[in-house]
Amino acid sequence: MLKEIYCSKFKIGGKNGETRPAIQFHEGLNAVIGDGNRSNSIGKSTMLMIIDFVFGGTDYIHKCAAVHQPENVGEHNICFTFEFDGKEYSFLRNNVKYQEIVVCNRSYKPIENKAPISLDNYMSFLAEKYDVWYYVKKKDS
Repeated sequence: MLKEIYCSKFKIGGKNGETRPAIQFHEGLNAVIGDGNRSNSIGKSTMLMIIDFVFGGTDYIHKCAAVHQPENVGEHNICFTFEFDGKEYSFLRNNVKYQEIVVCNRSYKPIENKAPISLDNYMSFLAEKYDVWYYVKKKDS
C-alpha cells in the first residue's frame, strides 16, 4: 500500500511557506479535503494527479503543465514509499525525467550504483505487489 508522499515543493501557507512534512496514508479510506476556510484553489485536484503520478500515470505532467514551468514550481521530485508484506520500498519520480523511477533509501536518497528503472518495469513491480496479474500478462503477450 502507498504509505507516504513527500515533495520539497509542498508548502504550508502558500508558495513561500515552510516545507510540508510527508503526507501519510493509512489502511482503509484516505480522503483529500480542503481547509476549514472552504478555499477552492488549494491543490486537491493536483494532489490527486500526484497520487496518479506515483502509480505510474502521466496526467500530472500533461494536465498540470503550468505547474512545471520554471516561474511556478519548476523541476521537482515526487518521493514516495510503499509497504508490501511488512517491507518498505522508496522511490522518487522527477517531473522532467518522468519516464524513469529512481530507487531510494528511506530518506529519499538514490541508492548508489542502482540505475533508474523504466516506467514499464515499475508498473510491472506494482502489478506484482498488488497482485494485478492482468497487466503483467497483457504486457508479456
